[in-house]
Amino acid sequence: MPNFRNLEEIRAYLSKKVGSALERDVADAVKEAMHDRVESDVYNAYNPSMYERRGSHSGGLGDKKNMKAQMLDDTTLLLTNETPPNPNYRHLRLRGWSVAKSVERGARYDYISPEEIGPRPFTKNTANELRAKKQHIYALVQSLKRQGITTK
Repeated sequence: MPNFRNLEEIRAYLSKKVGSALERDVADAVKEAMHDRVESDVYNAYNPSMYERRGSHSGGLGDKKNMKAQMLDDTTLLLTNETPPNPNYRHLRLRGWSVAKSVERGARYDYISPEEIGPRPFTKNTANELRAKKQHIYALVQSLKRQGITTK
């Protein structure tokens, strides 16, 4: 652990460590939580008849490769699901919304009425689950510990 001359140096040091933890380990934990919510809230809600799902490992909504982590500042992580529409089903348009927004709100499908499926708020449910189970906090604490910072 370095020697610090003032509070600003401590703040800068901790900010760098927290940012590193957020970018790597916390982002992974949040992606895992979102993946699980997509499985339970979206994929388990119904079986599509108009298209074939890409799933969690082939570019679909639950695929972690489509979940983008972005640092907004030194200590703020934003995770978005940027799943593109399935290129094999271009004729099934989302009318201007993203895949995630369409699923989340249960609307904007040209090929099925919203009443048939309804909203599947996997993003909201991911946030609620993180608040309840605190997987992101655990990931942060463990990441900081690996970097030589002990928390209580």
